[in-house]
Amino acid sequence: MKKVVRCIIMLSTLLLITNQVRAAWEMDIKLYPQQKIFKVKVIRWDEDDPAKNILFGCRTSGMGCMLGIYGIRDGAYFYDDNFPMPDRVSDMRTMGELARVFREQGYLNKEIRRSAWYPYIDYCFYIGYYVITGPSTASMVPVPGGVSECPKTEILPTFCSITEPYIELNHGSLSGDSVNGNTVSKPIHVTCNNDFNLAIKSKNSQGQLSLGGGLISQLKVNGTDLGQGYSDVVGPSGKTFTLSSTLSGYTGATGDFQGSSVIILGLP
Repeated sequence: MKKVVRCIIMLSTLLLITNQVRAAWEMDIKLYPQQKIFKVKVIRWDEDDPAKNILFGCRTSGMGCMLGIYGIRDGAYFYDDNFPMPDRVSDMRTMGELARVFREQGYLNKEIRRSAWYPYIDYCFYIGYYVITGPSTASMVPVPGGVSECPKTEILPTFCSITEPYIELNHGSLSGDSVNGNTVSKPIHVTCNNDFNLAIKSKNSQGQLSLGGGLISQLKVNGTDLGQGYSDVVGPSGKTFTLSSTLSGYTGATGDFQGSSVIILGLP
């Protein structure tokens, strides 16, 4: 008796970049290319974080009790003293206590604007604090505990768009001996208002999608792992990219196998 497997992968498209990893603090970073600005704000800071307070002793350190927005681009850094903190944080032991005062000062969700320079890539923003770097000098460095090494940036307004809201990669009905290695593909069309360097990737940064029963779909865009993403310059005339799914891990089960993933457009 021939074993039959049906596999369908649904890919939905999304222009937002979000990160689901739980961390001590999280920033919301939006790029407005037409205005050439970033809008940056701290949207969450864990008030139960037991880590050591980075501003402990700041009142007598000579650097002051100051937090700010710290940025890096192409190895060069820049920062602003955006969030002066009261001296009482100097005596607090934990980052959670510091986070609570940060919120009480009205800094949570406070929008900070920074100029953006073309091609608008390789920017990373963090909460920053001062450390002593020499006998009479200090410099701002990133506060530990962020969502990622380089918090993701969202492009606004809808500067680029994906024509297809959903893409179905349907492997159809397969006999058991033809499942592993089976590949299907479909085109996806992307346009931008102006020439823009963007990346097409999966929202969860994973290129492998579990379909159940040990069956795996390896998702790729233009031959590159979808988790890693594929970068290209796209303009008003648009470009077509190829999404593909290749099956592996089949061990003999029969039935219907399905999975879904979300595709995003963002900065490389």
